[in-house]
Amino acid sequence: MTPEQVAGWRAQSEIELQRIYEDVGRDLALSAEESAALIELLVDQRVRYAEFAPAHSVEDAPARKEFDAQLKREIEAQIGADRARKLGEYQRSLRVRYEVENLRKKLGNEALALTEVQRRQLIERGIERGAYAGPTIFTGAESELAVTQEQVARNDLAIQRLMEVARGVLAPEQFQKVEELLEIERASVDHYLRHLEQEQRNL
Repeated sequence: MTPEQVAGWRAQSEIELQRIYEDVGRDLALSAEESAALIELLVDQRVRYAEFAPAHSVEDAPARKEFDAQLKREIEAQIGADRARKLGEYQRSLRVRYEVENLRKKLGNEALALTEVQRRQLIERGIERGAYAGPTIFTGAESELAVTQEQVARNDLAIQRLMEVARGVLAPEQFQKVEELLEIERASVDHYLRHLEQEQRNL
């Protein structure tokens, strides 16, 4: 990315992470200043991680593991080991929070927009339902196709659980629109998987 693109993405990431980590101060007993500093560090780490390596590069698994360890050490140095552990617990809910944020963006027009009550209900009930996918563990032995298939399966389960929650929170027209958009996204993912399968057969 060019410096201008990095700056733009950093600004966008800061806005997004402020929303995703909106409860981190409460859950970790951080002051407003500590919360802001932590989010600033997380934004910086996100930018550096994106510049570090492709997200699905199996060959880079050992280097990625060490890079992840470095990020963890930075967080522990800033907020302490106990709060870093609590942050890890908070981050189990990130999948739910990201998916709800995606729903908020998808339903962004005035007629279908999520209300603040709906947004909070989706997050809280989604966390209770366990609507999140655990991270894919890289050993370095898997093919890119195998890793992607595993993560897609986990993501599908997370979205299915969130949609079960959403049925009781969203208005019917909101729910229908989300279903339509998810079908389009799933078709795109299926197309990508078929592409990977074809590449693997050609090896």
